[in-house]
Amino acid sequence: MTGAEFREARIAAGLSVRGAATSMGVSAGTIQRWEHADAIPNTAEAQWLSLTATETDRDLIAYTMGQLAAITEHVTGQTLPPVASNEAAARPSYGLAYLMRAYWGPKADESKRRAIDDQVTTLMARLPADLPSTMTMVQQGSYHLGYYHQRAELRG
Repeated sequence: MTGAEFREARIAAGLSVRGAATSMGVSAGTIQRWEHADAIPNTAEAQWLSLTATETDRDLIAYTMGQLAAITEHVTGQTLPPVASNEAAARPSYGLAYLMRAYWGPKADESKRRAIDDQVTTLMARLPADLPSTMTMVQQGSYHLGYYHQRAELRG
């Protein structure tokens, strides 16, 4: 895999340089070096493929919902109530409406929202029009992974 192919795959997965670095356990500088190289190391390619090859559409939906939950907390400056977070993880069709109401609600910091709107637009584009009504426990784990990866990126 070339550096350019790796970069395309990272962007298609909706990951920032920092997000990919966190997922792979390397520094952001390493990700940037790989993206400008003729080829990434074989071990890195194998790790990347294992991270992305097993991801089902529902896992991606759950992961994306987790990212949106972390962004909503960032923009509102408030932790989501446990019931709302659980609903977003277990019932995306209900949870997305709650997250977007909070994201656009009166407690949202307008400057923070403007700064992150492009990322939210990208994440929303990854979601299908008909969200699943429920998620399995494993998929809810993907939600929490997306949530914590996004929180780390926002704090980084």
